Amino acid sequence: MIVIAGKNNISVFGLERALRQFSPDEIAVVCNRNDTGVDGWQRSLRAAAQKVWRA
Repeated sequence: MIVIAGKNNISVFGLERALRQFSPDEIAVVCNRNDTGVDGWQRSLRAAAQKVWRA
């Protein structure tokens, strides 16, 4: 299992990279408490993860 934790672009890049090599059921995401799920000047890990697992 791969765990991606954090917020902003760096964690979204990590998630995207992990998805190239692993299936979504092998990845877990832990978002920061203050990640609102809305992309701003930095992308939101919560928003990126919701796109993957709601698709």
